[in-house]
Parts: sequence; C-alpha cells; structure tokens
Amino acid sequence: MHAECKYCDNPMPPTTCGGDLICSRCGAEWADARMICEDEEYESLDIDEDDGPLFDDYDDDWEDDQYE
Repeated sequence: MHAECKYCDNPMPPTTCGGDLICSRCGAEWADARMICEDEEYESLDIDEDDGPLFDDYDDDWEDDQYE
C-alpha cells in the first residue's frame, strides 16, 4: 500500500511549502489530497534482443543539423 494524491495520482512523497505539507506535483494540501492505494503488480515486458526499434521504417535520410 502507498499514498497518492487523489487529484493528480502523484505517487511521489509530499513536499513542504511555508510549513504545510502539499502534493509535490499539483500543490494540493496533503491532508485533504492523500489517499491510500493498493500496490499494483505489473507483468514484465518480454522484449527480445532481435526486436527492432519502434521506428524501423523511419526515413534514414534525415540530417541531424537540419533544424539548427
């Protein structure tokens, strides 16, 4: 179980501002915004070494300095 902000789903710890605990993402007052959430289990990603990048078909004629 872990605490999250109920307004922005921020799982990071709160921070202080002027002596008050607030959400480190949206700034909501932590006493009101804090909710306890169940930890979720994630399946591992099965990525093979022979899997290419997502953009294999991307045009390789692109010049890196064309936007400088």
